[in-house]
Amino acid sequence: MWDNSHKIRIVIVDDHPLVIEGFKNVIQDYCHLELQGQFSTAGAFMEFTGMAEVDIVLLDITLPDDNGIQICREIKKKIPQCGGPRHQ
Repeated sequence: MWDNSHKIRIVIVDDHPLVIEGFKNVIQDYCHLELQGQFSTAGAFMEFTGMAEVDIVLLDITLPDDNGIQICREIKKKIPQCGGPRHQ
């Protein structure tokens, strides 16, 4: 169960500007969602992971500098709570 006292923090990692804009438009329509950042490369996103708490990563499977599946494995190592429930 999500803790309703906090917004769901989302990051977009995609190298297609149109996809990023589409996700941003959806996220801004919901008051319980908060965009923490947007990145067009895996490298830029991985540098960011130590600087902010993230609940959900919208991740492109094919990025110019890395494979999205490998990045997903790295996310689970660096941000184990990402995608899982927040405990009160």
